[in-house]
Amino acid sequence: MKRQRILSLCLCLPAFWCLSCSPGTQVTKSWADEGFAGKPFKKLLVMAVVKDQWVRGAFETTLEEDLAKDKVTVIRSMDVMEKTEELTPELFESKFLPLGIDAVLISREINRESREKVFYNLPNDYYGMYSYYAMTYTYYLQPSYIRQDEVFYVESNLYDVKSTRLVWSAVSESLAPQKATDIVIPLTKIVARSLRQDGFIK
Repeated sequence: MKRQRILSLCLCLPAFWCLSCSPGTQVTKSWADEGFAGKPFKKLLVMAVVKDQWVRGAFETTLEEDLAKDKVTVIRSMDVMEKTEELTPELFESKFLPLGIDAVLISREINRESREKVFYNLPNDYYGMYSYYAMTYTYYLQPSYIRQDEVFYVESNLYDVKSTRLVWSAVSESLAPQKATDIVIPLTKIVARSLRQDGFIK
């Protein structure tokens, strides 16, 4: 039985190692106004505040497609605002209020940083005490390597149009993205799932 447990551990280590090295997006902070009685929302304005218009379009379109499963109407800001326009109360009242929007979701990058990740050498023999020790000592003498990963932080806020107050907020982090879609697709899924869990969409 003990030998089987050790074998299972050895088989699981490579999978765990690959998983820990892969890029990922997760929510690190979230808040919801528990006393807000105006949910669920049915018509959302989605805004990605970024310099890259392709990223803006990808985020707003992907979130629109995800929320369509819940029969939520999504207005993409890119379809109403020019890319150089600034969202002002006057602009909102003239272009968005007539569309019957009941909530606005605004997402923006708030920070990015480099994170140091250390990779350790792992022995491939766990069966015998002496063989394990010998291999561990050998690997101990071989230095591990360090990689610098870039981490992106995105804040997403949901506002009720009628009261203009903040009713939901989340901060997510994305580790070592290779391209914009490594952030956009997981982030939209996380945002949509969180809004469903907190009852802001159904």
